[in-house]
Amino acid sequence: AWNDPTYLFSGPDALDPFDRSATLGFRCALYPTPPPDAAFEPIERVFRDYADETPVDDAVFDAYRRLHSYDRGPLEARVDSTDNSDERWRVENVSYNAAYGGERIPARLLLPRDVEPPYQVVLYFPSSAPLSLRSSAGRFRESANYGFLVRSGRAVLAPVFKEMYERRSPPGPRGESFWRDTRIKWSQDVGRSLDYLEERADVDASRIAFQGLSLGANFGPVVTAVNPRFRAVVLVAGGLATAPLPPEIDRFHFAPHVHAPVLLINGRHDFLAPLETHQKPLLQLLPVPEDQKRLYVFDGGHVPPRWQEVVRETLDWLDHHMGPV
Repeated sequence: AWNDPTYLFSGPDALDPFDRSATLGFRCALYPTPPPDAAFEPIERVFRDYADETPVDDAVFDAYRRLHSYDRGPLEARVDSTDNSDERWRVENVSYNAAYGGERIPARLLLPRDVEPPYQVVLYFPSSAPLSLRSSAGRFRESANYGFLVRSGRAVLAPVFKEMYERRSPPGPRGESFWRDTRIKWSQDVGRSLDYLEERADVDASRIAFQGLSLGANFGPVVTAVNPRFRAVVLVAGGLATAPLPPEIDRFHFAPHVHAPVLLINGRHDFLAPLETHQKPLLQLLPVPEDQKRLYVFDGGHVPPRWQEVVRETLDWLDHHMGPV
């Protein structure tokens, strides 16, 4: 639909037959030749069954965690450009050293106006859309997902993670090992981004939160388990993996080691992460007290049809666990 994220152009989704969202309608098709009967048969998806699995013990997890570690060298951070055109915030386009390969991590830092530093900060991890886009020049569209955080008085840091936008590798093989290594680099990118925020005098390093959307929410349990510097976590449209993953990047093994308060915001009819089999089990794996974890379920599929619900629940959660601005 017109308000869906771009990655759903090629991503699977489905809704309850009785869903009456505003974007639903009907489409007509004229087939030159009759399609095969199989095209009209129900699609039965096979999901990973977590009832028969157990997270690895602490010793094995520590080995997985060390794969995500890095040597904390100099950041050589700089502000590459600034943008003062928006009356609600100031944008600093910054960059700093990655933990690998002599690369730089570009990032967009939005600083709220009319709020005195030191700022609370939310580190934003996007959906899978940037994996298909070649340039971050049009990233203003992303601000619809986190602009409300800046308007609430919090700063937002949105890094360009490895294999996203202009950090995409040249065309070539993309096997399981490639994406495993990429996800480990994402953990390191998050760590270096936290290093950068800790070096800024205008940031309250004790009040940094993580927000992930879809892909970012799915990988959120991994990066927040290996980077325990977050004060609060918000995962929108995430859940446990529907298929097996290499254990060293499988959020099933990392979720029991997340110790910050976690808010999950999910759709009741999510086709990618079903409520009973992939959302609730993730909530149960989190080791924090019951008052520090919550699953908010909205009526809809993978993507919230009403972003107002995300705004309300997120700000309430951050105010409660980070303190009001």
